[in-house]
Amino acid sequence: MSNKKILLFPGQGSQSPGMLRELAEKFGSSPKIKAVFECGADILGYDLKSLLFTQDDGESTQASAKLADTLYAQPAIFAASLVSLYSMQIAGQASRFLTGEYNDSAGHSLGEYAALVSCGVLDMESGFKAIKVRAEIMSRAGKTNPGGMTAIIGLSHQQVTAICDKLRIMGFFATLANFNSPLQCVIAGEEAALAKAEILAKKVPDAPRVKCVRLKVSGAFHTKLMNAASEEFKEAISGISFAEPKANFYSNVTGGRIEHINADYLAMHIVSPVMFAAQLKKIHSKGYSTYIETGPGKILSGLVGKTLVNVKTYNVEDEASLARTIEEA
Repeated sequence: MSNKKILLFPGQGSQSPGMLRELAEKFGSSPKIKAVFECGADILGYDLKSLLFTQDDGESTQASAKLADTLYAQPAIFAASLVSLYSMQIAGQASRFLTGEYNDSAGHSLGEYAALVSCGVLDMESGFKAIKVRAEIMSRAGKTNPGGMTAIIGLSHQQVTAICDKLRIMGFFATLANFNSPLQCVIAGEEAALAKAEILAKKVPDAPRVKCVRLKVSGAFHTKLMNAASEEFKEAISGISFAEPKANFYSNVTGGRIEHINADYLAMHIVSPVMFAAQLKKIHSKGYSTYIETGPGKILSGLVGKTLVNVKTYNVEDEASLARTIEEA
């Protein structure tokens, strides 16, 4: 039986103070891990380590507040995901696990940027440059066009679409932004619309276990409220070079594998719904049986479990999860 592996990189909302600290310290002498923090600091203009790795409760509280801000969350998650990726490559050399420089990859929203590094489309420096600009522009857009995102768990995409349609008739704006699994999606829009949507979701007949969770983001991402940000971003990254993928890359925008990625694609990605459930099904249809969440948290592992059957899921965010993944995957 084939054991095709694919790496899945998480997006905004997966962040937490101290994420990936164990692995960053364990492999801290590696040139690749050093390069993540040195390159990041040079491009961002601040110390990523001090943002990611905190000690006492006071610092953790401050870090949590900072990581809730798109401006800092996006670079931090990108860096943490690269630490996870490079830790797997370094630790797996003895067992010939993911020893190649490039790997079949997909990401969820922001996670596509680490995935593009993983499959060779962007180098680390270009990735940090794009993320810096993206975070700055989307942070500003969130202040100019205030909004947020709510995960709705327990309703189908069709049921949530009906809620958004009802909101539109009532004069509110909210739309599906992430199609995460058959019974989980994320809506994005104005704050008043989200509050109303959460009330309507819990009133859907024969759906007693509906759960609504506000995401740790500072804008209505993947909607028309990001249109101006998308255009500004495309122009700002026009000088970045994109290579052809050296491994398979699966897209949020199309749900399938794509071979040509450029500034136009990444700009479109900012305003397009994340078709993650369709993406997972397409990946599965190509024979992938092992899904490795590469970065902080287990959000994507959970979505895989809710969408696919007869597959294995792993995550790599600390020494224990790294050891398990290398041993079993």
